[in-house]
Amino acid sequence: MNLKKNNIYPHITSNQKQQGFSLIEFLIASVLSMIVLVAVGSGYFIARQLNHTAGSRLDVQQDLRNASNLIVRDARMAGSFGCFNMATHTKVNALDRSALSGIPAFQLVSPGGASDNLIPIRIITRDDFTPKNFIPSSDVLVFQYGIGSGSIANPTEEIPANSQIVLSSCNSLVRPVNNELNNVINNNLVHLGNPGSDRRGDISVMQYIVNAYAVGRVGDQTGLFRFQLANDGSWSEPQLLISGVNNMTIKYVYVNNCPKDQSLTETFEFTDTLKTGADAVAPTLIRFTLNNNSINAERKIGAEANNVNVYNIEAAVRGGNTCANRTF
Repeated sequence: MNLKKNNIYPHITSNQKQQGFSLIEFLIASVLSMIVLVAVGSGYFIARQLNHTAGSRLDVQQDLRNASNLIVRDARMAGSFGCFNMATHTKVNALDRSALSGIPAFQLVSPGGASDNLIPIRIITRDDFTPKNFIPSSDVLVFQYGIGSGSIANPTEEIPANSQIVLSSCNSLVRPVNNELNNVINNNLVHLGNPGSDRRGDISVMQYIVNAYAVGRVGDQTGLFRFQLANDGSWSEPQLLISGVNNMTIKYVYVNNCPKDQSLTETFEFTDTLKTGADAVAPTLIRFTLNNNSINAERKIGAEANNVNVYNIEAAVRGGNTCANRTF
């Protein structure tokens, strides 16, 4: 009988084969699975960290862009009150009758009257800057100008109610005693040079704007802050522009030796000090340098928390470049 060909006893075999994985194969598969799992997990966490870092940098860049836009706008507008520009007039052309004129930041004429020129930009020391809930760690840079298009025909046009106001013609600048718009022009005509009826249409009623920038702390939050003149004559609540900044230095660029002809003899002077002497004029450029050991440090992780970040913001001052105002 051929048992191999016709096996009638299936439980009897000549060669039993092992089925399933051996222990060694199982261990090898487990190790490979762990390697793949670690690689996938590491890739996920690296991608997440890179995404976090990129998001933080985008946030900083957006904050810097917004702060730059505000500073550049304030510098460009500084000293502009309709057709009256501080850069081209002296203090005899400005009169401050407001009760706020005793506060240095809110004066049309520079405190102390050292300069005969009107300077639309000024520095307030940190000791003299005392808004509520704010501790300054730098001196304060202040810009002032007027906005709105109210006129003798419609004084309230584009002027918010109870705003600080200023009157201007092309040759005079006056801050009234109070912010009451009724008869404000008639009550101040004598201070505007008593223009004839045919010239009174040149008089503008504008909202008086004072904006200040300082580095300091509100609670546990440090950064670059912006302040505005409030309707009640005080500083507004601090507006955080860039968090994490703990140092600000400011440089000024002045143009000197401006020739009366087309020769190129003018020079540009870089200085750390805003000029306030008898012959002081407005700077032509302002450069802000903001830095700390890590801007937005609370968003940083790992080695990035020890980075040093330095950011420069440059803003041109309208009327500051007197050489550009020459006529040949």
